[in-house]
Parts: sequence; C-alpha cells; structure tokens
Amino acid sequence: MKQLTCMVVVLVTVAYITIGGIVFHVLEYDNETSVRNNANEYFLRFLKNKTCLGQEEMQELLKMTLEAYKTGYLVSNDTISESNWDFYSSIFFAMTVVTTIGYGNISPSTVPGVIFCTAFALVGIPLFLVTAAAIGDRLYWITKKSQNCCFGKKRDGSRSVGAKVCGDTFYIVIGVGLLIFVPGLIFMIMEEWSFLEGSYYSFITLTTIGFGDYVAGTKEKHDYKGFRGIYRLCVAAWIFIGLSWMGGAISAIQESYSKRLESNDSDTASRSVASKNSQDDSRNQRDLMRVYSMDSGYSGTNGIKVQNQYNRQTSADSAWNSLPCDDTDSTPDIYLTKVGKHEC
Repeated sequence: MKQLTCMVVVLVTVAYITIGGIVFHVLEYDNETSVRNNANEYFLRFLKNKTCLGQEEMQELLKMTLEAYKTGYLVSNDTISESNWDFYSSIFFAMTVVTTIGYGNISPSTVPGVIFCTAFALVGIPLFLVTAAAIGDRLYWITKKSQNCCFGKKRDGSRSVGAKVCGDTFYIVIGVGLLIFVPGLIFMIMEEWSFLEGSYYSFITLTTIGFGDYVAGTKEKHDYKGFRGIYRLCVAAWIFIGLSWMGGAISAIQESYSKRLESNDSDTASRSVASKNSQDDSRNQRDLMRVYSMDSGYSGTNGIKVQNQYNRQTSADSAWNSLPCDDTDSTPDIYLTKVGKHEC
C-alpha cells in the first residue's frame, strides 16, 4: 500500500473511532448519570432509615448494588469513581470494540447503545484490520530498508541469510521492548501494579485476549492527578500502534514461511529433474549396450568388450559435440568421413 493511501486509511480509522466514541457518549452518559444518582440516593436513604433488614429489603439492596456496579459506580473512602462514558472513556471503549479486545468491564446498557455497538463493530473491525495491516507493512518496510543500509545486498539484489535473520529478529525484539516492557514500566507507575502485572496487561491487550482482570485508567479520580482523559487517550494510541506492529510481525513471519516453502519446492523439483535425467541416462546406456551386443555378437563373457566399445563411442560423441560450428579444420577425419561438416 502506498504511503498516501496508508495515511488516508489511518485518518479514516481515527475519525471513525472518534465519531463512534462521541455517539457512545451521547447514548450512554445520561443513563449512567441517572443510575448513579438513583443509587447514591438509595444508599443514603437506606443508611439513614434502615436499622434492620428483611428479605425484600435485602433483595432490593443487592439489585441496586449490582446495577450500580455495572455502570462503574463505586464508593470508596468517600470518593466516587469517574464516569465510564465521558468523552475520553467513550473513545477508549470504541477502540476496544474495533480491536476486538473487549475487556468486559463496561458495556452499553441502553437499547440504542446496544444496536449502535453492533453496527459500529460490523464496520469498524474490518476497517481496523485493514489499517493495522497497512501500518504493519510500512513498519516492516522501514525495517527492511534499515537492514539494507546496515548489511547491504548481494549483486543479484537479494539479502543474505544473516541480514534477513538479524532484520526480523531486530523487528520483533525492538517491538517487544518498546510495546510490552516499556509500557509495563509505565503501568507500574501509573496503576501501582508490579512490573510483571504491567507487562502481563500489555501482552494480554496486544494479543487481543483482553481478560479484563487488569484495565488501565479505572482507578479513582485523585490517583491520576486530573489527567485521566489524556492518559486513556495515550493508552488507546498505544493499543493502535501495538496492534499494527503485531500485524507487521505476522507479515514478516508469513513472508519468511512463504520463501521457505518456495525454496523447498525448488529444491524438490531440482532433485526430481536430476533423478529423472539419471534414470534416462542409465536407460539409454542399457539400450545402447544391447544394440552393440546384437550388432557385434558380444554376449556373456564378452560383455567387457561391449563396455569398452561403448566407452570409446561416448568419448567420441562428447568430443564431437564440443566442437565449434563449421570448424572442419580441427574435426577428426573419422567424423568427417562418417558425418561430414559439424552443424549447430
């Protein structure tokens, strides 16, 4: 894919995700706010008036708690979790939809939101796959250009085996370091996870497994120093680039595997042709010896004479075939008497 086309595809995908995030925000934010307010009022009223619980009151409490939990409403140390459907979080959710990560910690709860999410995914998933493949190919192309600068090419324009191995290894190792281990360190600082947990989250995310046991940007408001929205956008950008790198890695593996198959097929064909030629030569030798035996009357113990005669004849034929065209001066008399002038 050409560079201009690749840029257009990337811009279209980014615009599509942004528009999808805005639509999710419009469809889900008011409903989430309503559920949060109702849950907050219910809990305050419950704590104020209830001193003893019956079975019906307990079931109603559990129902309201579950509904509030689904919307992300949490009460911890007198703080309330931030909205899961604000502008930045909605874009982050749209990103998880088109990339098929689907952490599962939030989902649309309104009928229009569910319908839109289905239609959004039907178009967005193929669009993102095309975009990721295009970016991955560009990244791999840049890597191959770097290989050529560092290792050079052979005279026939191909790269050496060492250059190919080093280039592919460089692409994968650098990608793993920059897109899994470095983000793991950042998540360790921002999310107060261990380095193992941060790297684990990076790997689970970039492989689109998305268990949902760890999700970046879901802590309370005061833990992000007021820039939670920007932080989630940065995480979404990292996911975009990381999955594109994965596409490039898959392209590299496919290219290496295809070339290996072509090489194996070529070697097999060469061996098959050589074996067939050897079989034809052996068959011709047996037929020629049989003709000599019939013409000269040699058989049984006289087979050695036939073999010597055959060897002399094949040597003479080889010398004849190696002669230049129309070279009658260097042609032995025995050939000129038999055949005449050598023709090509």
